[in-house]
Amino acid sequence: MLDLIGSLEAPQGCDQVYGGVKLDPPRPITSMRVSEVIAWQRQASRTAVSSAAGRYQVIRATLERMVERGVVRKHERFSPGVQDRIGRYLLRETGYRSGPIGHKTANRIAGVWASLPTTGPGSSGASFYEGIAGNHALLDAETFRAFYTCETTLADTKSSATVARIGTAIGLELDKMLRILGETSAAVIEAITPVVLSLLGLILTFGIITKFGNASIQGNAIGTVFAAFLPQLLLAIFLMGSLATMGPLIWWLAEEALGLSAASGPGRGSGFSLTTYAREKLGIAQAILLEGSNRSLSLWSVFLDGVEETLRQVLFGSFLALCAIIVVLLTAISLGSVVFYWGRVLLVGAQAILLLPFGAADETKDIMRRSLTKMGGYLLAIVAVSLILATTLEMQSTSRGLLNPILNALTAVLFEVIATVLIFSLPGRVAKILG
Repeated sequence: MLDLIGSLEAPQGCDQVYGGVKLDPPRPITSMRVSEVIAWQRQASRTAVSSAAGRYQVIRATLERMVERGVVRKHERFSPGVQDRIGRYLLRETGYRSGPIGHKTANRIAGVWASLPTTGPGSSGASFYEGIAGNHALLDAETFRAFYTCETTLADTKSSATVARIGTAIGLELDKMLRILGETSAAVIEAITPVVLSLLGLILTFGIITKFGNASIQGNAIGTVFAAFLPQLLLAIFLMGSLATMGPLIWWLAEEALGLSAASGPGRGSGFSLTTYAREKLGIAQAILLEGSNRSLSLWSVFLDGVEETLRQVLFGSFLALCAIIVVLLTAISLGSVVFYWGRVLLVGAQAILLLPFGAADETKDIMRRSLTKMGGYLLAIVAVSLILATTLEMQSTSRGLLNPILNALTAVLFEVIATVLIFSLPGRVAKILG
C-alpha cells in the first residue's frame, strides 16, 4: 500500500516537494534534518497553498504532529527510512493492516492522501480534496478497489495509474475550457450590461411617454393609466436589478445543472467533473486490455476452437484493443457534448441578457420570454447529458470484472453506444420542453 501511495504522491522520489512552491528547499530534503524541513515548510507555506514534502507528501502540520508523538525526532535526517516510518504510522492510523480491506478503511486512507480516489456506495471516484491546491485522484476507483481487496497486483495498479494520469490531464483541460467559457461569458455580460441598462431605460421612458400621452389625448384619468402601467414599471425595475447578477447567475446555473447527477460521495470532491469522468473511462478502457491478459480465455476458446494458440492470442488481443479504442472514441464524443451544451447555455444566456430590456414593453415582452425559456431548455439539456454520463459510468463500474473478458468488453462498448445514442437524441428533445 505504501509503495502505491508513494508512486502516486511522489513519482520523482523521496526528495519531491509540492510543485507549486515558490521557495525551493536549500538542498535535497533527504539530506536535511526534520527540524530543517519543518522550518523550510513554514517559510514555503507563506507563498504557496501547500508545502507537502517527501515520498508521502507530508505537510508541515502532520510532520510537527509526528514529532510531538515521538514517531520521529527533530534531529533525525529526513531520510527515506524516516519517511517510510511516517507513512506506516499514518497508514496504521486509518485502521489499515496487511491484507484485504473494506471501502471504509480505504476511504480513510484516501482522506490522508489526496491522490487516492474515494470508493464504495455513493462515491464519485474523486479525491477527498479534488481541486483543492491542485489535487486530483490519480487512480480510478475500480482499480483502487481491486488493489485494496488484493484482486490485482501492484505492477498492474501502477500501470493503471499511468493511464489515470492521462485521463486526469485530459479532463482537467476540458474543465479548464468550461471555466474559461464561463469567465469569458461573465466578462462579456459585464461589458454589455451598461448598454442593456441604457436600452432598458429608453424602452421604459418611451413606454411612459406613449401611455401617458395617449391618456392625455383620450382624456383618461392619470390614476387609471398609472395603475395599468404599474406592473410593467415594477417588471422594469426588477429587470434592472437582475442585470447586476445575471452573468454569475447563468454560470452558477450551468455548473449546478452539470453537477445534479453527482453522487454524494464521502469527501469534498463528490461533485461531477470531466476530470473524474475522463479518468474513470480511460481506466475502463485499460481494464479491458488487462482483463484479457490476466483472466482465462475459455469463452474465446469456444469461439475459436481449432485455431492455433498464437493466432488465437493475436485475435483475442486485437478484439479487446478494438473494444478499448471504441470506448475511448465514444468517451471523447460524450465529453465533447458536455462542452457543446455548456457553451450553448452561456451563449443563449448572453443573448437573453441582450434581449432582457424588451421585457419592459408589452409589444416585445414575448421576445424576452422566448430567450429565457430557450436558456432554461439548454440547462435541462445539460442535466440530461450529465445524468446519462453518470448513469452509464456507474453501470460500467458496477459490471466491471464480473464477466468473462469478452463479455466485459462487449458490455463496456454497449454502454458507450447507448450513452452516445441518448446524448444525440435525448438532450435536444429535453431542450425543446421549455424552448
